[in-house]
Amino acid sequence: YSVVRKISSIRSFHLFLYKKYKINDITEQIDNPRFYKKIPDVLSIEEVDMLLDINLHDAYSYRNKAMIELMYATGLRVSELVSLEVNNVDLEEGIVRCFGKGNKQRYVPINEAALFAINDYLVKFRSKLEYKESNDVLLLNKKGRVIKREYINKMLNKASKKAGINKRIHPHMLRHTFSTHLLENGANLRSIQTMLGHKNLSTTEIYTHIDKKKLI
Repeated sequence: YSVVRKISSIRSFHLFLYKKYKINDITEQIDNPRFYKKIPDVLSIEEVDMLLDINLHDAYSYRNKAMIELMYATGLRVSELVSLEVNNVDLEEGIVRCFGKGNKQRYVPINEAALFAINDYLVKFRSKLEYKESNDVLLLNKKGRVIKREYINKMLNKASKKAGINKRIHPHMLRHTFSTHLLENGANLRSIQTMLGHKNLSTTEIYTHIDKKKLI
């Protein structure tokens, strides 16, 4: 978009030159560049399996396993993930209640693998991460506080390198992967829109391009 702004400035300047000095306006020959939405990168099912193959040996590894399973199972935004409270996860019904943009509430189903990982973390290890300043958030750092976004980025990249995945993974990539895998397996676009918390269906439609690319 900075290119468009520069072209606009050049056009305005040449219009001034034409009006003031009758110099030919050569900017009429310049076309504005066309912009296309970049199709987001996603992980394959095999890469997701590799990423989730975590050596579980302490509270942090169990927490990280629950975190990644939850991101892939629900497509939560990272802001929604770090603020998710324990009572927002219904393990019996298999549903997560989250609050998205504008504090808008929505419910997202969780798969069995994620439910199992979350339950393991809650029952065996979350209490070990609690501290004086702990609150009701589900995922805690070593000080018993809310996990920062920067940590999640670092954790995902460390896990991906360890798994031998040659991609730079970030939380939003798991959100894209969640949506794409649902669409590839026959999920309704409206349902995906609801689970992602998108206001407009046009935002969700980017994933149809990924699906077509895979089919080609």
